[in-house]
Order: sequence, then structure tokens, then C-alpha cells
Amino acid sequence: MKNEETKLVLRPEFRMSSADMAILNALPDNRPDTRLTAKQIVTVGDLYHKYLHSVTYGWGNQLFELEQKEKWPSAGKVKRHEAKRIVLCWLVGYSTYYAEMSGAKALDFLLRELTSREANTILINKAYTIQL
Repeated sequence: MKNEETKLVLRPEFRMSSADMAILNALPDNRPDTRLTAKQIVTVGDLYHKYLHSVTYGWGNQLFELEQKEKWPSAGKVKRHEAKRIVLCWLVGYSTYYAEMSGAKALDFLLRELTSREANTILINKAYTIQL
């Protein structure tokens, strides 16, 4: 009999492709003093739509709206494209380091992330599934 472990798995529709991660990572740092070109802002919107709007049945908008309500610690209000980038960066991290977890790694991830930002908690609740 096989010893099978319960796993926490990122749903396939939320796993970012390496090409999309490279596009996102090629953008300048996401800080209040960073200025993106119009084309870069459209790219952020397209990636957000691909991973968080078209598959989320509406709750994807709630994520960036929650982040947009926040303020930068050293500056003003978070802009729409900056909020979308924050959420997309979470997906990059999940796709890279936390696509599939079990045991202590899954517990550590859940305890750390579910007690963080409200938008992050919503994303984790929707984007992950438990496999027995």
C-alpha cells in the first residue's frame, strides 16, 4: 500500500507560464516612484485579465481593488496597475516556489500567508486545492 500524503496544489489556471513570468519580471520595480510606459501598463492589464479576471468569475477584481485602497508606506495611494502587479507578483511566487506542497511546508505557507493581507488570503482560498 502506497503512503500518500495530502497536498496543497495551485490550480492549473493560476499557474503562470515562464514566458509570462519573464514579462512581468522584466518590468521595473513596483514602487510609487516607478513610471511605466503605456504599453507596460497594458501588458500588466493583459496578464491580470489572463490569470485573474477571465477565470475568477468576478472576485479577481476584488483583489486589486483591495490593494488599491492601501497606501504606499512612503507615498500616496496605490495606482490601479500597481495593485494589479502586487497580486500578479503573488502568483509568480506561488507558481515558482509553492505550486505543490505537503506537510510542514504547506502548513508554514498557510499560516504565513493566510494571516497576511486580505487580498492575498482571498487569492489563496480560491487558487489552491487540497489533493488527498
